[in-house]
Amino acid sequence: MRRALAASVLVAVAGVPGALGGPVQAPPRVCEGLTICSPIAGPWVVVPGPVPPARMGSAVWQLGCPDGFVGGLDARIANSWVEVRFPGLMGSPVNPGITTRRTVVFNAVSVGPVGRPSSFIPFIGCIPPEGGPRTPTGVGSVAAPTQLGIGPIVRRVRIVEVRAPRVRAGLACKPGQRLVASQASVGIYTALRPTRRQLAKVHLTRTLIRDHVWITVSRGDLSPTIPVQVQIHALCTGFAT
Repeated sequence: MRRALAASVLVAVAGVPGALGGPVQAPPRVCEGLTICSPIAGPWVVVPGPVPPARMGSAVWQLGCPDGFVGGLDARIANSWVEVRFPGLMGSPVNPGITTRRTVVFNAVSVGPVGRPSSFIPFIGCIPPEGGPRTPTGVGSVAAPTQLGIGPIVRRVRIVEVRAPRVRAGLACKPGQRLVASQASVGIYTALRPTRRQLAKVHLTRTLIRDHVWITVSRGDLSPTIPVQVQIHALCTGFAT
């Protein structure tokens, strides 16, 4: 179902002039320069506005390739005060299969008006896995820094479908791991960027109870024809304190 939603959003965004909303923006170019590439779109991810004393609001969304590696990335923002980046893996050369693997995380921040939510939509281009990932850059077989490559933190992600007016769900680390951080964000599957009224109907809260991440999300009277998801991210490690 998630792949079908993503495909329909991508077709709509690419085929409808002005679908991205606001100033005219170029269609996503995740497959530009790639011979074999399959584009995938995410939802419009809600980026909360800053809430004092915080000076930025943040959101996160993970996209993945069913097969192969992420070969291209792009994103479109609803407002100019939103910035989107992704954390690449260490290694040389900077390349698919090295800098990116099968999944990629989009990190967004908002420095806009206090309390005013915005949104962004992420895109990836998936390429075949020929060749596979290469060995991360090091300084020799004996002194190779162990922090390069994947690292000691494992990201666990749960996708929650929000069909009911109010949904509660949770996520925890695997046995033998401990939680070091958590995040959660809402995604709205609309062809056009969500309006301020639509964004205001969706509310998300996140709490931690005994190293378990719990979210509660409500969609108010948002049309039942609009799919809504929440991604819960738990950052876990097997290293003891």
